Amino acid sequence: MKIAELVNKNYDKFSANDNRILKFIESHRTEAAEMSIEELASKCFVSRTTVLRFAKKLSFSGFSELKVHLKMELGDSYTAETGIANVAKVYSDIINSNFDKNYDDFFEIFDKAQNYYVYGSGLVQSMVAREIDRVFSSTLDKHFYVIDSNREAEYAEQLITADDVCLIVSITGESNHVLDFSKKLYLKGVPTLSITALQSNSLAHLANENLYISTHYIANHVGQCGYESTTGFFLLVELFFMKFLDYANRNHSEALKS
Repeated sequence: MKIAELVNKNYDKFSANDNRILKFIESHRTEAAEMSIEELASKCFVSRTTVLRFAKKLSFSGFSELKVHLKMELGDSYTAETGIANVAKVYSDIINSNFDKNYDDFFEIFDKAQNYYVYGSGLVQSMVAREIDRVFSSTLDKHFYVIDSNREAEYAEQLITADDVCLIVSITGESNHVLDFSKKLYLKGVPTLSITALQSNSLAHLANENLYISTHYIANHVGQCGYESTTGFFLLVELFFMKFLDYANRNHSEALKS
């Protein structure tokens, strides 16, 4: 599991000192990967024990294991390869990080929901939201109410109940409109799933389950602007759908046996 995923998963355990350590690591990943625990503690104005506890809150055995993961992720960083090689690596990372991931706890809630909502906070995100509705409605007859504007979100938040499920697509997970919407659902006890970039973000902390996407920007030296690959969003949606289909088929088989 990526460090950003562990951060989002354990964020509620963090103290002010933990957040200070996290902020330093996120801003100085290469430097932090080479530091001793004493050096990092000094940079963050905390004790050695505080750094060790921070690592353990992320489910690492100690600081050394945290450094190993940092170095591994730095080793996976994109180098001066061709754009297509980098995009292919994004696809590979999405498949590898989701292939063995278990969403059964969320699927159990999802399968029993009365209504399904999906909120896309921008142009690409709205397209992803409509793709979610397409694959689930065409195959499993689970229809989503697609929310693709801030005004619609304000109306929908009054209708959504704790018996429903809402998926929220946001690249940064930090949009004020998205966070306001998510906080209101959180207070109502509405189960939510976030789809965001692979980074620590506020939306992921509010959601019951998280999906992560990597994007890659390709510089364009012969045209007016560059190109940012977003196909990974649709690949992620298909993987999530196929995992739910597998879950539904397993439950159906078990029901027939009983």
